[in-house]
Amino acid sequence: MALGITACRPPERPTSSEATPQEAVYEEQLILTNATLENADEQGEIVWKVNVERVVYNDESKNAVLTAVTGNFLQAGEVVVQIQADAGEITDSGKHIKLRDNIVATDPRNGMVLRGDVLDWFPDQGLIKIQDSFQGNDEDLNVTATTAQYWSRDQRVEAMEKVVLTGTKTPVQVRTEKLVWELPQKRIKSDRAVMIDRYDPPSETAEAEADDGEKPAPVVSDRITAGQAEFNLEQNTVILKKNVESRSVEPPLQIASNSILWNLTARTILSDQPVTIIDRKDQTTLTANSGLANLKDEVIRVTGGARGINARQDSDLYANQIIWNIGPQRVEATGDVIYKQVDPPLHLMGSRAVGTLNNQRVVVTGGGSNNSRVMTTIIP
Repeated sequence: MALGITACRPPERPTSSEATPQEAVYEEQLILTNATLENADEQGEIVWKVNVERVVYNDESKNAVLTAVTGNFLQAGEVVVQIQADAGEITDSGKHIKLRDNIVATDPRNGMVLRGDVLDWFPDQGLIKIQDSFQGNDEDLNVTATTAQYWSRDQRVEAMEKVVLTGTKTPVQVRTEKLVWELPQKRIKSDRAVMIDRYDPPSETAEAEADDGEKPAPVVSDRITAGQAEFNLEQNTVILKKNVESRSVEPPLQIASNSILWNLTARTILSDQPVTIIDRKDQTTLTANSGLANLKDEVIRVTGGARGINARQDSDLYANQIIWNIGPQRVEATGDVIYKQVDPPLHLMGSRAVGTLNNQRVVVTGGGSNNSRVMTTIIP
């Protein structure tokens, strides 16, 4: 790779044939101010070009120490990253650039802004490594972590250790130990344990009670934990897998499954695997092979081996499908319905049931194409 340097007012070098040791060191170095440095690949295409207030270039090592750096990293003639920093160093014949202090690196293609205390750029790999207090953001999201990598060819961020992702438009925060953000695909993935909080704006009462000039903090409405997660930023959804558990404040539900599709905007939770839903306040539990919970409308639909149990009343309902309206605690069950209660003892079978489990007011009816009748068993 060929390193080119242009500058204004280069200093004069000593001309004495008998230079002192200090002058000998000076002879090995080139000190320039207001310099422009650039590097080209074997095909002659510019790989990077930077402007500096001061550069100390060592001809023997081919390394350069930089002060007040601004410039561009390029790929196939296109600017892919614009950088600025207080200080830096060029090593390995321009194949490695290290920047320090007040670093800002921006990808103009997608608006991603990268910050950190130390940045290493490897042009051959199209790789930026950021150490110590990484921050990255675009117009919608902000991510912080201990370290990160940015692959400029793929436009991909990999953040590691104490990762926190916060939505600036979507009220959500994600905490994990590793996160991959694929910007062109608008996708974020984590194969590590994650905790995701969804926020509601503060209530009018909280805003009225807040001190002058202080805005009350948003309130966590839902929290989900899982073994891994994948965000679709266009659809504002998250696919969560491995020991998924959701807890919502209102309604006070706890939902557990091994696979959940969470819609952050609509506040819906869809599971195509066995699911358990618990109303913590009413002590009602639903289980089934699959289910859909609409937290905004407070309606739950579970299908396939569906079962509803109220622990307070010892009432038990089986069916192919159960629809549960959380507010009035009303259930509607269809398909091979079985209803049991302990006190007074009762066992009903039919094709449909409507009622409330928390007060044992359930009506079971027959019907259907075979005109089946309700079967009642009185337990002495």
